[in-house]
Amino acid sequence: MRLLLLASVLFMISSLALAQTDNPVDTTITIDNVGATAYVLMDAEGVGVAEVGVENAAWTLQVGQRYRIVNNGELLFHPLELRSDTDILLAQGDPEGTLEGDTEINFVSDDEGVTFTLTPELAESLTTYRCAYHPVMTGSISVDGTS
Repeated sequence: MRLLLLASVLFMISSLALAQTDNPVDTTITIDNVGATAYVLMDAEGVGVAEVGVENAAWTLQVGQRYRIVNNGELLFHPLELRSDTDILLAQGDPEGTLEGDTEINFVSDDEGVTFTLTPELAESLTTYRCAYHPVMTGSISVDGTS
């Protein structure tokens, strides 16, 4: 029984690693927090997103790009949500966002951040990012339709 459980766990880990390898990240965004008042963009490697060092900066993302957002504010204290005007679309941790099961978005959440592909469907609804615990930590997102 233990051997079967171990084999199942190893299969899931290798499947996750393979899925991430098949979908390389185009842009890595690193954010941190300023207390409970703001996210600040620390770095963006890849396609430009916003000015580094600006608190709650407006981000511009591109359809078709795969993004990794590294949240140095941490899951336990400042979990990141990507939102529409009314709904949570993708969330680091709980609660689950409405588009997290979309296979084209291929959403992955972990303790360090989130990874996703900006599909046209996601782009239609995406308007803001914010901290799940501190709604003042929020910024707008605009989408460029080219990839």
